[in-house]
Amino acid sequence: MAYFALTNPSATLARGIENILIKGENSGSMLEKAACAVLSRLISVTVFPVFLGLELVLKRIPKALAALRFSSIPQPNNAPSQFQKSTDKIKKFALGIFFSPLGIRSPDGISSFFLKTPPSDSTIRPFGVELQYGKNVNKVQYPKSVKQLQNIIRKAKKENKQVSVIGAGMSQGPQTVPASSNHVVIHTKHLNKVEIQKNRNIAKVGAGATWEQVQIAANQQGKSVIVKQASDVFSIGGSIGINCHGWAHEYGAIASTVESVQIIDAEGNLKTLTPKDELFGCLFGTLGYFGVIVSVQLKLTDNEHLVEKTKTVSLDQFHTHYQTMIKGQGIPLFGGRLNLDCLEGNPLRSVEMVTYERDLEANAAEKKPVITKNFMAESSRGTRMERIGLQLVAHLSSFSVKKILSYFWKTERARLQTQSKFTRNEALHPPIKAFNMFRPSNLHTQWLQEYFIKPENLPDFLRFWGQN
Repeated sequence: MAYFALTNPSATLARGIENILIKGENSGSMLEKAACAVLSRLISVTVFPVFLGLELVLKRIPKALAALRFSSIPQPNNAPSQFQKSTDKIKKFALGIFFSPLGIRSPDGISSFFLKTPPSDSTIRPFGVELQYGKNVNKVQYPKSVKQLQNIIRKAKKENKQVSVIGAGMSQGPQTVPASSNHVVIHTKHLNKVEIQKNRNIAKVGAGATWEQVQIAANQQGKSVIVKQASDVFSIGGSIGINCHGWAHEYGAIASTVESVQIIDAEGNLKTLTPKDELFGCLFGTLGYFGVIVSVQLKLTDNEHLVEKTKTVSLDQFHTHYQTMIKGQGIPLFGGRLNLDCLEGNPLRSVEMVTYERDLEANAAEKKPVITKNFMAESSRGTRMERIGLQLVAHLSSFSVKKILSYFWKTERARLQTQSKFTRNEALHPPIKAFNMFRPSNLHTQWLQEYFIKPENLPDFLRFWGQN
């Protein structure tokens, strides 16, 4: 911890500012609340920019100069070079110094951009509920082969220990957290091999691979995944664990696109299961209770050109419009976008029925396979402007946030009307990783809430949330 503080002084001070704010928020004393508010602001506008300047001069600029000699070496998948990463950090620190006076308005408005969590092989932080369910364990295991994974599970059985499994670590709940700190926690991130069998329209994927990794590999062969969450940040094993659904509305949940699953059971035995096996269906939506998923075979489809179209419908029209105008009409992808405007009425008052329909002219003009150009991984924390926008929403007044959301929604709705053209892989690769900026924070977070509502109850359900 001391080494981390010494090598990351700005992140350490940013954590201190956040801890002061948390102490003030949790205090029952008005005097202590006021003291924390004053102290956090004072540190933000005086001490914090000094720390930024020192780290900039003593660490960030020297690292950029050291990386300069390697800047011309091509990177795989057009990834940024170390020099580009270093110069981006320099810009970040310079901007932090310039805007540090804003700490008077919001003490962690600037410092939270610099929060970091020290690397650890013994800490579990479920996404969004780090403080509620986070736990330190003896050690998180990172197997790199099936054999290693089998040995870990067999040893756990012999020692009568519970086994918990982590994929991308995006689960918002305690299911990845063991009951006791001396139980076994397995992280599957190294089991991430992706093999595309183009002629069979199949992808053999390790459970620890993310959807982004699968999409990039599939795109190189002119292929695309079928069912996945709208976002790419989840692991394949985790998606099976919750039996996710997505925009491929005709297919339903991911189980319909899985040809086989390899698991290791509680005895440490490797098994391959297909839809013919009784245990196969038990793997979907059960969060790993029936075995640790090692790899899966997923059905693929062709990447193709699509046109984004939309139609605004009322809440009462949603189900009827979907059943009559979208379902069964050969529309590959569909998603309903709820109205976010808060100034001209209650939010959630209408739905944009966004369809991605085949661009017949473009598909006919291009010889298959359709390979999306410059299709690459999103930056681990999105773009700087995306992060700034999220910070504004997190720190501005309620009225200001409503104005921002209203502007965003009107701009987005106007864009939806333009009938933009995408490939299937582009449509299934929306930016989302800017939300990762909240992950190191113990004060701010974000939640994804899903509700499964009967069609006849949906309008009243949305009206209730819009009014409240």
